[in-house]
Amino acid sequence: MNRRSRGSVASILLGASLLLLPTMSAAQSFSSGSTGADGPFNPPANVPPGTTVNGSTYTVPLPPSGIFNFTTITVTSGITVTFTRNAANTPVILLATGTVTLTGTLEVSGSPGGSLGRPGLGGPGGFEGGKGADGVTLNLGGYGLGPGGGSPGRDSQAGGGGGGYATAGQGGGVCTNCSVVGIPGAGGPAYGNPALRPILGGSGGAGGGTTLGGGYAGGGGGGAVVLASSTSIALGTASTDVIRATGGVGGNGGGGGAGGAIRVIAPSISGAGYLRVGRGNGGQYFGGYGGGWLPPAGGDHAHL
Repeated sequence: MNRRSRGSVASILLGASLLLLPTMSAAQSFSSGSTGADGPFNPPANVPPGTTVNGSTYTVPLPPSGIFNFTTITVTSGITVTFTRNAANTPVILLATGTVTLTGTLEVSGSPGGSLGRPGLGGPGGFEGGKGADGVTLNLGGYGLGPGGGSPGRDSQAGGGGGGYATAGQGGGVCTNCSVVGIPGAGGPAYGNPALRPILGGSGGAGGGTTLGGGYAGGGGGGAVVLASSTSIALGTASTDVIRATGGVGGNGGGGGAGGAIRVIAPSISGAGYLRVGRGNGGQYFGGYGGGWLPPAGGDHAHL
C-alpha cells in the first residue's frame, strides 16, 4: 500500500488498519518530541550504555520510561536490534530529531512457549503466555497474561486458547481419541483500538492441559513500538522485515500469543520494507491461534 505525505504528518498504524493521517498543515512543523539527549543510534558505532552484542544482534536495555531521545536512527542491512524489557514493561518509544533509516530490523516480538511448561515472554509492552500443565501435580494449564489472555486447557491433551488483541484469540482443541477427553481453553477477548492510543502489546496464549506430563506452554504476545522522526523515515526495501512485533508460537498444545502493534510517524515516510505483526500459531497438539492486529489484506505484514 503506497502512502506518502508532503507538508503534513504521516502516521502509519499497524494494527487493525494501515492508515495515513495528515494532521498538520504545510505551514506547520512537526516535532517528534525528541530532545536529542541520547545522540545518534547507529550500531555498531553508537549504541546506548548496557547494549549487548551477539553476532549481528544488538540487545538494548529499555530505560524506565521506555523512551529514547535520539538525533538520528540508522539500522543497516544484516543488523537486528532487540530490547530488554524494563520493570514497568513499557512499549519501545524511539524518537529522533533527524532522519530514521531502517534497512535492518527492529524486533519486539513475543517468545515461543518453551518446554517443561515454561511460558513465552511477551515483547516489550506485550504480555507473557500461560504455564503448561505438568500432568502430575496439576492438569490445568495457566492463563495467558494481559487484557486478552487466553484461557487454559484442562486434562488430557486439551489445548490452551490463543491470546487476543484487536481480534479475539482462537480457542484450543482436544484429543478426541484419548481415554479422558479434556476441556479446551477459550481464546482471549479483543481489546484496544485502531488508533493505537494508548499503544499496547498483544496478550499471551494460555497453557494447555495434560494428564501425561510435559509442557504445553503458551506463547508470549508481540510487543509495541512507536517510531517517530521530526524529518523523515525510510523503511528499507521490499521483502525485508524492518519492524517485527509478532506473537510467540505456543508450545505443544499451548495457545499462540497475539500480535503486537507498530506506529510510525514523520512528515515523510518512504520505503517498501515490511512491518510485521502476525499472531502466533498454536502448538501442534491442539493449541489455539493468537488474535491481534492484522493488515487490511488479512496477511501478517504490511508495507508502504
